[in-house]
Amino acid sequence: APRFWNVSASRRPSASLLSSSVAMCPPADNNRAVVVVDPLSTGATISARIVDRGYEVIRLWSSDCPADLRTHTSPDAKDCFAVTLEHDGGMGVDALEVTAQALHKLPYHIEAIICGSEPGVTLTDALAEHMGMRGNGTELGHVRRHKFNQSEAVRAAGQRAVRQVLAKSVYEACAFVTDFPQPFRAIVKPVESAGSEDVHLCHSVEDVAKHVGAVLGKVNALGAVNEAVLVQEFLAGTEYIVDFVSRDGVHKCTAVWAYDKRPANGGSFVYFGQRPLSIESAVARDLIQYTRRVIEALGIRNGATHSEVIVDAEGSPCLVECNCRAQGGNGEWVPVIEPLSGYSQVSALIDAFLDGPAFDALPSEPQPFNGFGMLCFLVSYKEGTLVSSPGMTQLRQLRSHLGSALEVKEGARLVKTINVFTELGMATLLHEDPEAVEADYVRLHELCLDDNFLTVEEDGPEVSAAEGKAPGPESISDVALSRDPTHLEYELVSTLPQ
Repeated sequence: APRFWNVSASRRPSASLLSSSVAMCPPADNNRAVVVVDPLSTGATISARIVDRGYEVIRLWSSDCPADLRTHTSPDAKDCFAVTLEHDGGMGVDALEVTAQALHKLPYHIEAIICGSEPGVTLTDALAEHMGMRGNGTELGHVRRHKFNQSEAVRAAGQRAVRQVLAKSVYEACAFVTDFPQPFRAIVKPVESAGSEDVHLCHSVEDVAKHVGAVLGKVNALGAVNEAVLVQEFLAGTEYIVDFVSRDGVHKCTAVWAYDKRPANGGSFVYFGQRPLSIESAVARDLIQYTRRVIEALGIRNGATHSEVIVDAEGSPCLVECNCRAQGGNGEWVPVIEPLSGYSQVSALIDAFLDGPAFDALPSEPQPFNGFGMLCFLVSYKEGTLVSSPGMTQLRQLRSHLGSALEVKEGARLVKTINVFTELGMATLLHEDPEAVEADYVRLHELCLDDNFLTVEEDGPEVSAAEGKAPGPESISDVALSRDPTHLEYELVSTLPQ
C-alpha cells in the first residue's frame, strides 16, 4: 500500500545559489493540490513553483525511481511537499486503484498529475489515464519511454530517423555494423539511461563487441538492467535541445539550445555547456518544425518534452531521443532562459495544467531574446580528495557571471569528468552583450584547465588537458543524450548584469 509522510508542518525558504534573496514556499490557502511524480531534478523546481501559485504538492514516488536517485533534490525543496506517497507495484489496474484511492482519501482536490523526472513518465501517464485526468494515455507508452521505439515511430511517420538496431547479444550488434562505411564510427548506448552513462563512440567492429558486452546485463543509473543495447549510426553534426510544452494537442516550443560536448578524460561526449538559440536563426525554426512532427508521431498531447536532435552538414535534423518530461538538471537553466524570454518550460508546464488562458497566451515559439546567456558545466581534470577551489574566485569575477556552484564538497572524493554524473559543478552566465558571454565562456573553461583551479590530494596521474581545449561558439558535437537529474536548484534572477 502507499506509504505516507507528512512533511508540510514547517516550510523553510529555498535558498538560491544565484542571489542572496530567498524564495518562500508559502502554505496554500485552499485544498487544491497537484501530484508530482518523482519530483527530483527539475521536478523539485516545478514543485516549488506550483506551491508559489497557491497549491499544495503531493510527492508521489514511482516504483521505477531508485532510492538513491530520490536524494537528488534540494534539501529545502522537501519542505514544499504536503504529503509523500509511494506507488507499489506495476501499472496494472489494481495497483493504480490503490494509489488513486490513497489520493482520494487526502483532504485535497487533485487538480493535475505532472511528471517530475524521467523515472516517473510511465506512472504519470498510467495514473492520469486511470483517474480520468489530463495526460497522454498509455496506448503509446511503450514508444515514448523507449529510445529505439521512438525512432521507429518517427520513421513510420515519414520523418528522418537514425539507422539503428536493438541488440540483445554481441552477435546481433556486430552483424548490424559489418557494412558500416569507413572511417568506421558507431554509437553504443543503453536503451534507457541518462547522463552519457555507458555511451561509446566505437571505431571498429571489435570496439562495438567490447562495449556491447560490457553494457548488456549491467544495472544502469536509473536502476534498470540493460537487457538490450542500442547500436546506431554515427550522426555527425551539431546537437540541439528542443523543449516543448503541450496542452490538449497544442504544442508550444519554449526554447532551443545548442549543446557543447567534447572529448575529455577519455569520455567521448562530456558536457561543457549549452547556449540558447535565437528564433531568428533559420536552424531554430527548422528544429521547431521537425520536433513538432516528432511529438505528434509519439502521441504526446499533454506535458513537457525535452528532445535532442542533431542537424547534419546538409541542414537535415534527425532525432536522437525525445524525453517526455521537462529538461533536467534541477532547473539550473531556468534563471538563464527566463530573463531572456520572460518565461520558461517550467512556467509553461504549470500553465498547461493549471491555467489554460495563460498557456493560450504564450507564443507558439520563443521570441527574440533580451540579452544572452549560457549554462556552463565545470570539468574536472583531477582525481583525489578536494582540498580547496581557489580558481572559483576568478571564475566569479567574470563580467557575465550570474551564479556558480561546485557539486563536490571540500574533503570529498573528486573524479575526472567523463559524463554528467562526474561533473565538477556548474556556472551560469548572463549579460546584455553576447560577446561578453562568449568570451567569459572560453575563459571559464581555460580556468578549469589551469592546474591551480583546484587543490587536490591526488591519487593518480592527471589526464592531459589537451583534450579539453575550449572552442568558440561554433563547437560541434556528435550525439545527443538525456541530461541527468543530479544538479543543484537555482532561483530566477530577473535582471541582466550590466
